[in-house]
Amino acid sequence: MSRKRTSREEDRSDRHRQDGQWVILTDAEGHHGDIQLKAGLHTFPLLCGGDHNGASGFVVATLQNIHRRLGDCGPGGAAWLWDVDLPHDGTPFQCVVRTHDAVVDLIVLTHPRPVPDAVYEAALQHYWGMLQYVPMSRRTPQLCLAAVQANGCALEHVPEAMRTAALCRVAVQRDGCAIADVPTHLCTEALCCVAMHEYGLALEGVPLDRRTEAVCLAAVEENGYAWPHVPEALRTETVYRAAVQQCGAVLGDLPHAARTSTVCRAAVEEDGRALEHVPDGLCTDAMCRAAVAQTHLALPFVPEHVCTKSFYLAAVQHHGAALEQVPHALRTAAVCAAAVQQHGGALKHVPAELCTEGMCRDAVQEDGQALRCVPEAMRTRDLCLLAVGKYGYALRSVPTAVCTEAMCLAAVQRSPRALSFVPPHLYTDAVCRAAVERQGTVLRYVPTAMRTERMCAVAVVTDAGALRYLPANMPTDVRRRLAALAAT
Repeated sequence: MSRKRTSREEDRSDRHRQDGQWVILTDAEGHHGDIQLKAGLHTFPLLCGGDHNGASGFVVATLQNIHRRLGDCGPGGAAWLWDVDLPHDGTPFQCVVRTHDAVVDLIVLTHPRPVPDAVYEAALQHYWGMLQYVPMSRRTPQLCLAAVQANGCALEHVPEAMRTAALCRVAVQRDGCAIADVPTHLCTEALCCVAMHEYGLALEGVPLDRRTEAVCLAAVEENGYAWPHVPEALRTETVYRAAVQQCGAVLGDLPHAARTSTVCRAAVEEDGRALEHVPDGLCTDAMCRAAVAQTHLALPFVPEHVCTKSFYLAAVQHHGAALEQVPHALRTAAVCAAAVQQHGGALKHVPAELCTEGMCRDAVQEDGQALRCVPEAMRTRDLCLLAVGKYGYALRSVPTAVCTEAMCLAAVQRSPRALSFVPPHLYTDAVCRAAVERQGTVLRYVPTAMRTERMCAVAVVTDAGALRYLPANMPTDVRRRLAALAAT
């Protein structure tokens, strides 16, 4: 139901109009959406409903923002720009002012004129797809170039006569899919290859008689999943190999006849998990080793007859984490030692009877975090010091009985927040100061009794955020000094 504007709406509308005259767009026949307009007074039909934001009325904007509304016109595009006046004779109307426009249910149209080129240019800067709302007669070479430079897919809206070789090349360089809108006489092998290098799946849009071996190869090299768009006559082993070299998982979609030893080997070298799709007859020791060398995640797909001690040894030498998938009966000392040397965390999968001090040291040497996997009885002072020197947070796994001030100092120097794992009796001035010198906000972990003015000063100079962790009972004058220090 119509109503009079409130004083608040009048103020908002007036402020919005300070940027310029309200205007509205129509196509050449005067259509604004489904409504045909002409000079004079217009009331928005209630049957037309509202826009996607729920507001019901004509969408108007200032000249500075009207470029955002090019899509409001009919299929012919935005051809005419009209000045919009709002009733001032007391006639009730509704006006909802938004960020870039306003919705009004009663308007007076005057001064129709062709949409200025500047509006089209601004629209394309806002969104390349606006080219489709520019009337065909107004789509200049300059506008079309600006659109395809923003997004090659805009070539679809460029008039055929303006789709030059140069423009088409710009389009497919921006988006390979634009090749589907290139005129046939310009769709050369070279241009198609440019498009395929940008987006291989665009092969689907290339005319069949232009899908040469070079074009198809360029497509699958960019995206292996483009192979279904390769003509049957060109689906050679070379094309299939290129497809799986780009994405090993493609092997699972290839016809079984195409899964030759060469193609399968290329697939598992790109993604070891492709071993799942290798025909049984081709799952040789060499094929499986190549797959597992790429990723230990290929192990579940290795046939049982290939899974020997030497095979598993080779697997853990590439990926120590593979030890978890080695059967317990085959977790020999040699296999376990090779695993932890490659990946310290593999120590947790080593059988207890094979876990030696030397193996633990190798694990911690590779990754300080492995200390948590070391049996408590083997966490010696030297081993713990080695661990925290590599990974400060390993301090949490250090037994209190072997923890020293030097060890805590090494930990916080490596990882300041490791201060939170320091045993209470080792919170010394040196340890706390080393931590806050590197990260001021770890002041929160310093015992309150040790948060002296001097300690806090070191912390706030490092990070002003440490001011949040000053002791509650700290005198006001000291707090002010520290705040001033933090601000410098």
